[in-house]
Amino acid sequence: MRACGMMAAMQFRTKGAGLGLLMAALALIGPASAHPQKVAISDVYFNPRSGLIEIAHRFSLHDAEAASRLTGLSEADLIRDDAGRDRFAAYVAAHFVLATDLAPDPLDLELVGHEVDQGYLWIYQQVDAPEGAGWLSMRSDALQEIWPNQVNTVNIRRNERVQTRTLDRTGPTAIVRFPPDTISGAVPGTDAG
Repeated sequence: MRACGMMAAMQFRTKGAGLGLLMAALALIGPASAHPQKVAISDVYFNPRSGLIEIAHRFSLHDAEAASRLTGLSEADLIRDDAGRDRFAAYVAAHFVLATDLAPDPLDLELVGHEVDQGYLWIYQQVDAPEGAGWLSMRSDALQEIWPNQVNTVNIRRNERVQTRTLDRTGPTAIVRFPPDTISGAVPGTDAG
Protein backbone atom coordinates (compact mmCIF):
# COMPACT_ATOMS: atom_id res chain seq x y z
CA MET A 1 0.00 0.00 0.00
CA ARG A 2 1.21 3.48 -0.77
CA ALA A 3 -0.50 6.82 -0.37
CA CYS A 4 1.74 9.22 -2.27
CA GLY A 5 0.89 12.83 -1.73
CA MET A 6 -1.41 12.22 1.24
CA MET A 7 1.31 13.28 3.63
CA ALA A 8 1.62 16.69 2.02
CA ALA A 9 -2.12 17.17 2.31
CA MET A 10 -2.13 16.06 5.96
CA GLN A 11 1.07 17.72 7.25
CA PHE A 12 -0.71 20.88 8.32
CA ARG A 13 -2.65 18.83 10.85
CA THR A 14 0.48 18.17 12.90
CA LYS A 15 0.59 21.75 14.11
CA GLY A 16 -1.74 21.36 17.10
CA ALA A 17 -1.12 23.39 20.21
CA GLY A 18 -0.14 20.31 22.22
CA LEU A 19 2.33 19.26 19.56
CA GLY A 20 4.35 22.45 19.97
CA LEU A 21 4.68 21.84 23.70
CA LEU A 22 5.63 18.21 23.11
CA MET A 23 8.28 19.15 20.55
CA ALA A 24 9.74 21.80 22.88
CA ALA A 25 9.94 19.25 25.70
CA LEU A 26 11.64 16.76 23.40
CA ALA A 27 14.15 19.39 22.33
CA LEU A 28 15.10 19.90 25.97
CA ILE A 29 15.62 16.15 26.43
CA GLY A 30 17.60 16.00 23.16
CA PRO A 31 20.96 14.34 22.75
CA ALA A 32 21.88 14.55 26.44
CA SER A 33 19.51 11.68 27.19
CA ALA A 34 21.13 8.24 27.00
CA HIS A 35 17.76 6.57 26.31
CA PRO A 36 15.62 8.91 24.19
CA GLN A 37 11.90 8.67 24.72
CA LYS A 38 9.98 6.76 22.05
CA VAL A 39 7.24 8.99 20.61
CA ALA A 40 4.62 8.52 17.89
CA ILE A 41 2.11 11.13 16.77
CA SER A 42 -1.34 10.48 15.31
CA ASP A 43 -3.49 13.20 13.79
CA VAL A 44 -7.24 12.59 13.68
CA TYR A 45 -9.01 15.07 11.40
CA PHE A 46 -12.76 15.41 10.93
CA ASN A 47 -12.79 16.53 7.28
CA PRO A 48 -16.08 18.39 6.68
CA ARG A 49 -15.60 18.41 2.90
CA SER A 50 -15.15 14.65 2.48
CA GLY A 51 -17.28 13.58 5.46
CA LEU A 52 -14.40 11.37 6.62
CA ILE A 53 -12.31 11.07 9.72
CA GLU A 54 -8.78 11.02 8.29
CA ILE A 55 -5.94 9.64 10.42
CA ALA A 56 -2.20 10.03 9.86
CA HIS A 57 0.21 8.18 12.17
CA ARG A 58 3.86 9.25 12.25
CA PHE A 59 6.55 6.92 13.58
CA SER A 60 10.29 7.44 13.57
CA LEU A 61 11.64 5.14 10.88
CA HIS A 62 14.34 4.04 13.33
CA ASP A 63 11.73 3.05 15.93
CA ALA A 64 9.55 1.30 13.33
CA GLU A 65 12.50 -0.71 12.03
CA ALA A 66 13.68 -1.69 15.52
CA ALA A 67 10.15 -2.75 16.51
CA SER A 68 9.72 -4.66 13.25
CA ARG A 69 12.89 -6.64 13.92
CA LEU A 70 11.96 -7.30 17.58
CA THR A 71 8.47 -8.55 16.67
CA GLY A 72 9.46 -10.45 13.53
CA LEU A 73 7.47 -8.17 11.19
CA SER A 74 10.54 -7.42 9.05
CA GLU A 75 14.25 -8.15 9.11
CA ALA A 76 15.11 -5.66 6.31
CA ASP A 77 15.12 -1.89 6.39
CA LEU A 78 11.62 -0.52 5.89
CA ILE A 79 12.67 1.91 3.18
CA ARG A 80 13.26 -1.00 0.80
CA ASP A 81 10.88 -3.59 2.29
CA ASP A 82 7.36 -2.75 1.04
CA ALA A 83 5.93 -5.99 2.49
CA GLY A 84 7.53 -5.12 5.85
CA ARG A 85 5.91 -1.67 5.74
CA ASP A 86 2.57 -3.35 4.96
CA ARG A 87 2.97 -5.57 8.04
CA PHE A 88 4.00 -2.65 10.27
CA ALA A 89 1.05 -0.57 8.99
CA ALA A 90 -1.32 -3.47 9.77
CA TYR A 91 0.23 -3.71 13.24
CA VAL A 92 -0.35 0.01 13.87
CA ALA A 93 -3.93 -0.24 12.56
CA ALA A 94 -4.60 -3.10 14.99
CA HIS A 95 -3.34 -0.95 17.88
CA PHE A 96 -5.39 2.17 17.08
CA VAL A 97 -9.13 2.15 17.83
CA LEU A 98 -11.78 4.87 17.67
CA ALA A 99 -15.39 4.82 18.89
CA THR A 100 -18.01 7.55 19.40
CA ASP A 101 -21.14 8.07 21.46
CA LEU A 102 -23.12 7.32 18.28
CA ALA A 103 -21.08 4.20 17.46
CA PRO A 104 -19.73 2.79 20.75
CA ASP A 105 -18.39 -0.31 19.00
CA PRO A 106 -15.02 0.35 17.37
CA LEU A 107 -15.28 2.18 14.06
CA ASP A 108 -14.19 0.15 11.04
CA LEU A 109 -11.07 2.13 10.15
CA GLU A 110 -9.78 1.55 6.62
CA LEU A 111 -6.02 1.31 6.18
CA VAL A 112 -5.43 3.40 3.04
CA GLY A 113 -1.66 3.49 2.73
CA HIS A 114 1.76 4.32 4.03
CA GLU A 115 4.92 6.11 2.94
CA VAL A 116 8.41 6.93 4.14
CA ASP A 117 9.36 10.60 4.22
CA GLN A 118 12.33 12.37 5.85
CA GLY A 119 13.06 9.72 8.46
CA TYR A 120 9.45 8.96 9.33
CA LEU A 121 7.04 6.20 8.43
CA TRP A 122 3.56 7.61 7.82
CA ILE A 123 0.50 5.34 8.01
CA TYR A 124 -2.93 6.52 6.83
CA GLN A 125 -6.42 5.40 7.83
CA GLN A 126 -9.92 6.76 7.27
CA VAL A 127 -13.56 6.12 8.12
CA ASP A 128 -16.91 7.81 7.48
CA ALA A 129 -17.46 10.40 10.23
CA PRO A 130 -20.56 9.70 12.33
CA GLU A 131 -22.73 12.82 11.99
CA GLY A 132 -23.23 14.68 15.27
CA ALA A 133 -20.87 12.68 17.49
CA GLY A 134 -20.50 14.35 20.89
CA TRP A 135 -17.38 12.47 21.99
CA LEU A 136 -14.62 10.27 20.62
CA SER A 137 -12.89 7.53 22.55
CA MET A 138 -9.54 6.24 21.41
CA ARG A 139 -6.92 3.63 22.13
CA SER A 140 -3.40 4.04 20.80
CA ASP A 141 -1.00 1.48 22.23
CA ALA A 142 1.36 0.67 19.33
CA LEU A 143 4.88 -0.20 20.51
CA GLN A 144 3.92 0.08 24.19
CA GLU A 145 4.29 -3.65 24.74
CA ILE A 146 7.83 -3.38 23.35
CA TRP A 147 9.05 -0.22 25.08
CA PRO A 148 7.70 0.82 28.50
CA ASN A 149 8.49 4.49 27.77
CA GLN A 150 6.62 4.62 24.42
CA VAL A 151 4.35 7.70 24.26
CA ASN A 152 1.64 8.01 21.61
CA THR A 153 0.30 11.53 21.20
CA VAL A 154 -3.06 11.92 19.45
CA ASN A 155 -4.20 15.30 18.08
CA ILE A 156 -7.93 15.48 17.30
CA ARG A 157 -8.99 18.31 15.00
CA ARG A 158 -12.63 19.14 14.52
CA ASN A 159 -13.95 22.44 13.15
CA GLU A 160 -10.67 24.33 13.65
CA ARG A 161 -10.30 23.16 17.26
CA VAL A 162 -7.51 20.81 18.28
CA GLN A 163 -7.50 18.65 21.38
CA THR A 164 -4.43 16.61 22.28
CA ARG A 165 -4.18 13.45 24.35
CA THR A 166 -0.93 11.81 25.39
CA LEU A 167 -1.26 8.06 25.80
CA ASP A 168 1.32 5.82 27.44
CA ARG A 169 1.53 2.34 28.89
CA THR A 170 -0.25 3.41 32.10
CA GLY A 171 -3.06 5.10 30.14
CA PRO A 172 -3.36 3.93 26.51
CA THR A 173 -6.97 5.14 26.17
CA ALA A 174 -8.68 8.53 26.34
CA ILE A 175 -11.96 10.29 25.57
CA VAL A 176 -12.32 13.66 23.86
CA ARG A 177 -15.58 15.55 24.34
CA PHE A 178 -16.55 18.04 21.68
CA PRO A 179 -18.00 21.45 22.59
CA PRO A 180 -21.60 21.79 21.35
CA ASP A 181 -20.63 24.36 18.71
CA THR A 182 -18.27 21.86 17.03
CA ILE A 183 -20.70 18.94 16.74
CA SER A 184 -22.30 19.87 13.43
CA GLY A 185 -20.38 18.97 10.28
CA ALA A 186 -20.01 22.60 9.18
CA VAL A 187 -16.87 24.61 9.66
CA PRO A 188 -17.73 28.03 11.14
CA GLY A 189 -17.83 30.70 8.47
CA THR A 190 -18.22 28.31 5.50
CA ASP A 191 -21.08 26.69 3.67
CA ALA A 192 -21.87 23.20 4.99
CA GLY A 193 -22.68 21.82 1.52
